[in-house]
Amino acid sequence: MHVFYRNRLVRAFLRPSRIQDFHSLPIADFSPADDLAMAGILTNPSYDGPLPIFNCTLSLLSSKDLFWQERKGCSFSFTPLFSGFDTYPGTIRVGYNPGAYVNTEAYAQQWDEPLTLGAAMALSGAALTPHFGKGSSRPAAFLMTMLNLRLGRWLPNPWRADADRLPRHRLLTLIREILGLTTSLGDYVYVTDGGHFDNLAIYELLRRRCATVVAVDGGEDKGLSCTDLATAIEKCRTDFGAEIELNVKQMREELARQGWTSTRIRYSGETQPAEGRFVYIKACLVGNESLDVQVYKSRNAAFPHHSTTNQWFGETQFESYRMLGEIRVRGAIQSLECADETRDTPGN
Repeated sequence: MHVFYRNRLVRAFLRPSRIQDFHSLPIADFSPADDLAMAGILTNPSYDGPLPIFNCTLSLLSSKDLFWQERKGCSFSFTPLFSGFDTYPGTIRVGYNPGAYVNTEAYAQQWDEPLTLGAAMALSGAALTPHFGKGSSRPAAFLMTMLNLRLGRWLPNPWRADADRLPRHRLLTLIREILGLTTSLGDYVYVTDGGHFDNLAIYELLRRRCATVVAVDGGEDKGLSCTDLATAIEKCRTDFGAEIELNVKQMREELARQGWTSTRIRYSGETQPAEGRFVYIKACLVGNESLDVQVYKSRNAAFPHHSTTNQWFGETQFESYRMLGEIRVRGAIQSLECADETRDTPGN
């Protein structure tokens, strides 16, 4: 299912970026040329965007370390430069596997197929899997593996440079997945959806002490509980000492009024920068949406909080969410630019 999912994501989201030299494969209508090699993204003439970080989760359901007994997973990331994980962020523990980050191009040579943008994107969104972080359970892992409901994937462990391209004993690997015996110590690790660890994908940004972090929360959250944000705040504080300073009452008022809020990030230690800006944009309706979005809402009560398990959306639903996101982002940018201009004005 991972390969099926990867091909569909490539077909839907990467092919439209190609404007020439299209040669589709028969029947399935896929083309390898739609995808890009992960290690070569930054040097590809067709790519002019920022450094991409694909956030995944390394399953630690069977870890004996108390540090992971509740989380049951840690962050695993892919970038065009380096890929890997860190089981003890910000610390050095003698006698434990600290994880590893390795050169992405060299790591790609350990895969049984090219490490591409599509493969990283599919793993980052592999929500349907027997192992899903904090909510994992061995009975669920057994049942989902037996039914082949598996979008995650076994990969060579970056910590073990001697790992082969493929597991030597695939049946043994499958048994480990069925029984929930996943750790960071073997030749291979089980990697799944990044949302099983941090659904907002801000963990790796705060690890890098970014001066400005923008989080767009499109999760199903009718009550505006902001659970994903709360989870990310706790993990970033625990692991990096990075504090997102939120006034909860003010945040809820601003979300209800304008759909976004902004606050300060306070980084620990003497490394620069010591502070940063955190912008949080929420999928919610405040009354300034375009007519087509408001009409869609009148006909679909669940909007904009449809369950993410529904992957069979049509043009109208897709455009309504896209337009809502554009309105929120434009509003946030304009307000923040005005605030910066006011602050920089002499006398302020």
